[in-house]
Amino acid sequence: MQKRAKYVLLAIVLSATCSAWADKKPEAPKVNSAANSGFDRVVDRVIAREAENNKVLRRYSPLVETYLQSMRADPEFGMVPSGDQYYLHRVGFRRALDETSFHAEPGFMSRIMRQASKQFRPEMASSGFTWMMTVDLRGLDRAHYSFDYQGREFLGDVRCIIIDVAPKPHSGSGRFFGRIWVEDRDYNIVRFNGTYSYDMRSQYLHFDT
Repeated sequence: MQKRAKYVLLAIVLSATCSAWADKKPEAPKVNSAANSGFDRVVDRVIAREAENNKVLRRYSPLVETYLQSMRADPEFGMVPSGDQYYLHRVGFRRALDETSFHAEPGFMSRIMRQASKQFRPEMASSGFTWMMTVDLRGLDRAHYSFDYQGREFLGDVRCIIIDVAPKPHSGSGRFFGRIWVEDRDYNIVRFNGTYSYDMRSQYLHFDT
């Protein structure tokens, strides 16, 4: 009788435990939730830091030199230079990218732009290349971009967080699409690699800044 009472007591305990487990709603894994929360904080700091850097950049008007070298296929030597183009202009960042050319010859830039348009969109001959100095001068934010954690990596002796960045639907053309490297101390973007989203009227080059 004593052994049977133990079995009955054990059955009651198991029944009560199973009942309590069934009533309890499953919870999301705490580890993943904490990791996501940590990454969200990183993204917030990157966005804030990039906004501050863009704000500071608008105070300056740098002198920019752009050199382009065209290549052609050669049956004996492979790819060889076939021509080059050189641009010198000053860029302002106050509202949008404003450029002032230093080529004095009348009509020079218009001829170059017509020639460059065969390979590049016309803006690339001047401020278009300068646009690649920033991820997005209009702003890097959650309203227009999604962010995806890709791990960590050293750039030289700088520890970096790797993040893939993609424009959200209907964010407009000219939005950055690619990968950024963020140093993990002050969360500055130290490298970005990719291109800009485009539509049927505009195309962009791939770049590594």
